[in-house]
Amino acid sequence: PAARIRAREVGVRKSIGALRIQLGFQFISESVLICLFSLALAIVMVLLALPYVRNLSERELEFPLFTDPTLFAILFGGTIFTGILAGLYPSLYLSSFQPARVLKGSIVSGKSKSIFRNALVVVQFTGSVFLIIATIFAVKQLQFMQDKDPGFNREQVMMLQLNNKTFPKYNAIKESLLGSTAVVAVTASQQRLGNNLHQTGVVYHGANGAKELAVSQNVVDPDFLSLYKIELIAGRNFSKDYQTDNGKAYIINDNLARELLRDDKGSKIESLIGKRFGFGGMDSVGSIIGITKNFNFNSLHHKVETLCLLTQKDWGFSEMSVRLKGTDTRDEIEKIKAVWKKV
Repeated sequence: PAARIRAREVGVRKSIGALRIQLGFQFISESVLICLFSLALAIVMVLLALPYVRNLSERELEFPLFTDPTLFAILFGGTIFTGILAGLYPSLYLSSFQPARVLKGSIVSGKSKSIFRNALVVVQFTGSVFLIIATIFAVKQLQFMQDKDPGFNREQVMMLQLNNKTFPKYNAIKESLLGSTAVVAVTASQQRLGNNLHQTGVVYHGANGAKELAVSQNVVDPDFLSLYKIELIAGRNFSKDYQTDNGKAYIINDNLARELLRDDKGSKIESLIGKRFGFGGMDSVGSIIGITKNFNFNSLHHKVETLCLLTQKDWGFSEMSVRLKGTDTRDEIEKIKAVWKKV
């Protein structure tokens, strides 16, 4: 066994004057070097596999090991720590052997040492089982997020951030992108779908008087529903043909429609179309023009809540959504980059 061979080495080295601390340092150094070699091998494998993974996923994936000091420090420090931890017990155990007994071949493990070794095996086995279970849960979570229908079409949609420099040029950017053969549709919003949307207070003027409640809201471009293929179950979409749609027209989701009709038993959701609704404290009371099917506008960790959408160009957008044709994603992204650089 390897332990017996190393024990003889310890016996010989101790017999010629090697100190226990020197032997311990040797074993820990060997363990750290093995871990560093494993890290180097893993980095090489990642770098070799990265181009194939890029082609498979059609994403610009990067491995910023040498450009991200934090990542480098975590990997290098974690490897050193693992090496020290892995070599600590062997160094203490083997360096404690008496040279005379080792050279005679009479290595006898005490009961306490045997219990300790068994405990280590149990800990390793338990850790392995825990990691296997955690991996299964992670895979199931990823499958759920990939297979779950959020209620809108997010395939082939590229997100771009708008800021104080780019937002004033949004209309020009949109026209330029729509003129490209790579783009199917363009829209924008104040907040990105999938992030938890802000909530605001609204007032609904129904048959039983005014009703105040808090709802999630998002300010969107008129093409928002059409780009994301969000289904309308009543009313109409936003339209540039209606001047009042800017800041005075609201599209709500099915959950909010049912909440508004809670006190009007027997009323159909279609009866909400044209009813007064809006931000009462901001002179933004307009009317409901449409009702959408429920969709997951927040994270999938949360249930679908009440939501209202409005168009208000003066309030600004921070997120731009671009739907690609999807025939050659990499080439299409390059075309979008070319348009963006001209801004």
